[in-house]
Amino acid sequence: LVDGAVVTRQLSFFHDRMQEAAYRSLPGDQIAPLHHRIGRLLLEKLPPDERERRVVDIVGHLNRAADRLQTPTERLELAQLNLASARRAKSSAAFDAALEYLRAGMHKLPEDLWQSEPDLAFHLYRERAELEYLNSRFEQAEHYCYDAIEREPDIHRQVDLHHMLVMQY
Repeated sequence: LVDGAVVTRQLSFFHDRMQEAAYRSLPGDQIAPLHHRIGRLLLEKLPPDERERRVVDIVGHLNRAADRLQTPTERLELAQLNLASARRAKSSAAFDAALEYLRAGMHKLPEDLWQSEPDLAFHLYRERAELEYLNSRFEQAEHYCYDAIEREPDIHRQVDLHHMLVMQY
């Protein structure tokens, strides 16, 4: 990132330990703002196809700066990005990572999520239930399914969630 523009040059360290040492040398109060700035710039400056391909990188930066997100819009955007990252990780059978993306995406969401963003709420809860199950966290999977069934007004989506419960038994 140079002057607010995404530069496509690649910088690599000779050894991972050198990169870790450089990262650790940053003052603690500068790390979250730096990740926030990098994530926002990548999100804003990358073309849509590249942004979709690099969603995991973008989310990695924004999740490290999640406490800096002040507006509900920013938090909802991060939830959507984490959902996309979780789906990508799940498709690669990286179930632990996918679950971590959903946990991060569901952190600090508005209380009225099911009323204000019903599609996002359904997809977050459905994916969460499935990934809890795939990570052998059966009680949590059941909890997210039942919670979504209770809140979801659409009968077809409720049936989908009931089907998931049946398949998990």
